[in-house]
Amino acid sequence: MKLDGSVVVVTGSAQRVGRAMVLALVEEGASVVIHYNQNREAALNLLDSLKGSAIAIGADLTTFGGVEELIEQTLHHYRRWDGLVNNASVFERTPIDEVDYHQWDYEFALHARAPFFLSKGLYEHRKRGEFPSSGWVINISDMGVSHPTPSRPLYYASKGALEGQTRVLATALAPYVRVNGIAPGAVMPARDSDLDYFKRLKERLPLNHLASVEDLMATLLFLATNNSITGETIVVDGGEHLLN
Repeated sequence: MKLDGSVVVVTGSAQRVGRAMVLALVEEGASVVIHYNQNREAALNLLDSLKGSAIAIGADLTTFGGVEELIEQTLHHYRRWDGLVNNASVFERTPIDEVDYHQWDYEFALHARAPFFLSKGLYEHRKRGEFPSSGWVINISDMGVSHPTPSRPLYYASKGALEGQTRVLATALAPYVRVNGIAPGAVMPARDSDLDYFKRLKERLPLNHLASVEDLMATLLFLATNNSITGETIVVDGGEHLLN
């Protein structure tokens, strides 16, 4: 298994795409930290299903204390740390007229500040030890950063900051940590989504194919295991970013 013996932290991993990431990483031999904030029950249900291949840690990543708690508990339990998936996110519809300082701070803290300092924590751990290969970070941004909609300016601005720091930290954390990103398109529409919209979108895509969870997991594992790639963000969206 490609990740046998590795310890990987996946933020926001109690359900949906984050949960799928945990399962994919465990299948490849990794021990995984399931991070959650409010979805404790879902996190514990996932933990129970993995039978010793993971631990669950609750932390509010919009606070400095929450970030430090996640790092400290991970290292206390496993004594090592190899990979980080910055997946925790909110997808709030907040038109620009309704944006205030509190909302700005919250989304940038979750989407940019927490990933930055978690990545720095991984770097500091890897720099102290002797490891046969680099640690790695995968930042989950969004295809819409390059095609933002006006209804979610904070979301796309903060995810854009995350994409920017993917490139910056790839240089700053080398050679101890590789930093890459994935920018998904529509994957796992929410239950209240307009399914007709996704049907119409699929028909417009160059590949006539919405990105699947399996597509996303294949990209995740590719970036986690390729020791020669850093500073890249791969778009997984069926070609949606090519549309005008």
